[in-house]
Amino acid sequence: MTFLPASGEVFAGRYRIDGRLGQGGHGAVFRAADLEGGGVVALKLLLPEQLDGVGRDRFRREAELGERLANPHSVRLHDWGEDAHGLPYIAFELLEGRSLGRFLEERGPQPAEVVARVARAMLEALADAHELGMIHRDIKPANVFLCDYAGSHDFVKVLDFGIAKRSGRDATQLTATDVVVGTARYMAPEQLRGEEVTPATDLYSVGLVMAEMLAGAPVFRGSTIEVCLAQVSSDPVPLSERVLSSSLGPAIVRATDKHPGRRFATARAMLEALPSATPRTLIDDPDGETAVMGPPPALAAVPTSTPAFQAPLGSSPVFAAVPTSAPVYPSVPPGSSPVFAAVPTSAPVYPSLPPGSLAPQRSSASGPWALGLVAAFLLLAALIAAGAWLVASPTTPEEPPPMPSARQRGR
Repeated sequence: MTFLPASGEVFAGRYRIDGRLGQGGHGAVFRAADLEGGGVVALKLLLPEQLDGVGRDRFRREAELGERLANPHSVRLHDWGEDAHGLPYIAFELLEGRSLGRFLEERGPQPAEVVARVARAMLEALADAHELGMIHRDIKPANVFLCDYAGSHDFVKVLDFGIAKRSGRDATQLTATDVVVGTARYMAPEQLRGEEVTPATDLYSVGLVMAEMLAGAPVFRGSTIEVCLAQVSSDPVPLSERVLSSSLGPAIVRATDKHPGRRFATARAMLEALPSATPRTLIDDPDGETAVMGPPPALAAVPTSTPAFQAPLGSSPVFAAVPTSAPVYPSVPPGSSPVFAAVPTSAPVYPSLPPGSLAPQRSSASGPWALGLVAAFLLLAALIAAGAWLVASPTTPEEPPPMPSARQRGR
């Protein structure tokens, strides 16, 4: 039986394990010293239980594709292979920093200039990958990393090309039947349906990430089922007013069109639509706390009966069963309650009250004189009703039981 190495062990005769950085459903990542090439690497190992079947093929493909990525905004691959026991490994450059997801949790909504800077780096990495025939398929804040690199404290790196595939219908499918790879909140409709993915599929995800950076919250929220239904529906993507009014709004609207043919055709075309003047830095506290590349913060839990998309390891794919074709759901009749709660869009805008009017003013008829008139009218009506009841009752009614006291009622 094959086991993962422990701290202090030398793996494949070359990498001394210094500690585990994290683990996902299909791989584990270790901090390791390269005894041959020098330096420290992030060593990704396929979990032993994934050695049979599609896991080994996908891992090998990740290594082969990673070797071809030369863009500085992609993660550099140093070495890959198998140890003497047949356990596959990939040695990546070790990144120190934080994910874009964590950055947004700490900083909240970002100005358009910052969003454009991150988007340009993402698109540069994707443009090179697309020209090599590779589609990422899992662009999201957790797979965008801000790290110490090339003299910058917030250099943008695109992670996790592990589930990338070649574009086109004739590409080899390494996913099981009725299984879609990716994260539902950022997946394009055609990807959720199991249809052909193209560069426009990645650009849809880039648009959603940009919108999230501007608004400070994901565009699609709710359970996985709610998100999937909203994504594959024909309704436009519910972008907030802050996004639509931004200078980046037109590019985001086009990138997130539900129809792939109406999006940007290439990443370079989308690059040209973004402003070129961007800030030189995102992080103004370079001495602040940084995190070694590892698992991103976990997504909020969803009910166990719902097929959930779990948060992956920094470069590990996630699998979740969803229909390969978009299901058709009947419309909800007026007045009835839908089975699934509506996916929230943007926050409703309420008109502000004029100064000095914190509460609606009562009309002049609601003064003390009007209240006294109402009380007199009610008393007169009660006396008339009592007289009518006495006239209509020929016999004396039985005495009702005494009403319970306040103390008795409180028991």
